Amino acid sequence: MIVMLGFALETNHANAVDMMVVTRGPTEGWNAYPFTQAGEFRYQQVYAASLFGDIGPVRINAIRFSSDISGTYAAGINLRLNQTQVAVGALDPNLDANINGSLTTVLQNPNFSQSVIGGDLTYRLIFDVSAASFIYNPSSGENLLMDIIVTDGSNSGMAFARSGDTGKTSRAWTGSAWTGSADRLGLRTAIEFTTVPEPSQILMGFAAIVFLIAVKKWPLLSA
Repeated sequence: MIVMLGFALETNHANAVDMMVVTRGPTEGWNAYPFTQAGEFRYQQVYAASLFGDIGPVRINAIRFSSDISGTYAAGINLRLNQTQVAVGALDPNLDANINGSLTTVLQNPNFSQSVIGGDLTYRLIFDVSAASFIYNPSSGENLLMDIIVTDGSNSGMAFARSGDTGKTSRAWTGSAWTGSADRLGLRTAIEFTTVPEPSQILMGFAAIVFLIAVKKWPLLSA
């Protein structure tokens, strides 16, 4: 099943996608940061747990963004994820203050390169993070935090779709030529994920299998 907020997207990598959540709100602008800045640029965006609906743990497969033009995007990418207690709209310009525990690196590629199709609803800059098997549990009430460090991404000339203040996502950033800043806006984002069974569900399934085996081996148990 694919769950999207009114959008039909084609996947172009190997993951089998169960669901997709797309941050709400129309495109209200285009931003060059964090992906097309000279030097090193660090960026955080927090996504409200409520975006994922009433579900348990999920495995994040990919994070996608929309560029304004088509072309080849290339940069050094270090993408990390975390659950955070920081609320949407409350990210600290001191980015390290927004982290609960430690960040999990889900994609690190100093020579990332990808052909991108432009358009505000294309979501064709795709960071495939499935190999990291990062588990996020929206039912915990904690939000999802993306922390990305982009190095030398200025050559593509691309800008990326941004929504307004939706109350569902916000951001903070710092860079070689920037002081720490934060606002209540955010890049339009599509997040691919698959649901993960709760441990209790796995145990119940195992118990059911054991019972069926017992009934088959000792039919009197079912009488």
